[in-house]
Amino acid sequence: MLGRSFLDTNILIYCFDKNVDFRFKAENLLRQLYQSEDCFISSQVVVEFCRAAQQKLNPPLSMAAIRDFINTLPTARTVLVTIPIIEHATILQEKYRLSFWDSVIISAALSIGCEKLYTQDMQSGQLIENQLLIINPFVN
Repeated sequence: MLGRSFLDTNILIYCFDKNVDFRFKAENLLRQLYQSEDCFISSQVVVEFCRAAQQKLNPPLSMAAIRDFINTLPTARTVLVTIPIIEHATILQEKYRLSFWDSVIISAALSIGCEKLYTQDMQSGQLIENQLLIINPFVN
């Protein structure tokens, strides 16, 4: 059993990366986690993906490609970022010295009892609130 997992935006972006190794790892992780039905994202992750797909990918994804991809995301497993999640994020930001945006993702993951957060942007191996383990799937 994989445990309840959460994905950061960069995992979705790497599905379109020019680096074949990163793209392969991201696609395999998504496939594995989505099949477990215990994989979650937040509305923030979806919005950040749409922005990054237009502004950070070279070439940028078309709006049609963005729509096609987000339509594959499990809407039933998408956490809506709410005021209580944001309020908790401000506490996490101070406690763990995280960026605000990372704190919101962590807060959303904690709000539904996730045990793992897959991301490249945070400190791999860090345990947040004795519950959420940060995992960088791109390091061996």
